[in-house]
Amino acid sequence: MRNRWFVFGVLAFGGCSNAILPPSSEATSKSLNPEAIDFSNWPKATKNPYLVAPAVAAACSSGATTVTARSLNLSPHSSPFIVVRVNPEAFADFLAKRPLAVGSIIIKEKHPDANGDNPPQAYTMMIKREPGYDSGHGDWEYADVRLEPEKKVSRGKIASCIACHDGKKNDDYLFRDYLK
Repeated sequence: MRNRWFVFGVLAFGGCSNAILPPSSEATSKSLNPEAIDFSNWPKATKNPYLVAPAVAAACSSGATTVTARSLNLSPHSSPFIVVRVNPEAFADFLAKRPLAVGSIIIKEKHPDANGDNPPQAYTMMIKREPGYDSGHGDWEYADVRLEPEKKVSRGKIASCIACHDGKKNDDYLFRDYLK
């Protein structure tokens, strides 16, 4: 009987929907603003900036779903070096290559050079949403924030992101090949 009252109390005061979310997750709100998140102190999954294959970096920076002659332009804005950060609540599962919980956020900072000391030129974000958000693609929301040459933000079910990440369906749609 005591256990029933405990469960009732948790559900009554904590709410059913928040029970599966990390307690301090910034992704609990649908009004999450990708530009407003301060992820600068989040743990890094990549100790040093990681060199992404230039063709992949160019395709990602151009929003292309396939690599074309245009997307192979290796300009400074293709940002081939990444620093991956994960919100603290999801960090251990990310490193262990386990599926991530609702509310998990992954940031991929894009840098033009190997030192990564300067602010990124752009960053992309994956936010694990509630079941049913996009069940055919792991319920991930994508955001792309371009800071240079001018600020531009895209978010939602971005086709070019989905096309690439669908290849990692068995890994919760995440590329973690750089993890040692």
